[in-house]
Amino acid sequence: MRSLLFAAALLTTPMVLAHPTGDEARSAADCAKFAPPMRGHCLECVARPRPHHFHPGAPAGARCRPNDGTP
Repeated sequence: MRSLLFAAALLTTPMVLAHPTGDEARSAADCAKFAPPMRGHCLECVARPRPHHFHPGAPAGARCRPNDGTP
C-alpha cells in the first residue's frame, strides 16, 4: 500500500508543479492587466526572442522566467 501511494505521488507531482498559477503573463495581452511600471517590464519579458513568461509577485530580477515547463 505504501509503495502504491509513493508511485501515485511520483506520477502526480510533475503535474502539480507545472500548473499555471494564474498571476503570470505569457503574452502581451496578458500584460495589459498590470499597472504601467509593471506592464512595461512584462512586455519586455514576453517579447524576448526565446519564449518567457512574467511573474509579478516574484522578487525583482526573478520575475521573467523561460517557458521550460516550470511555473
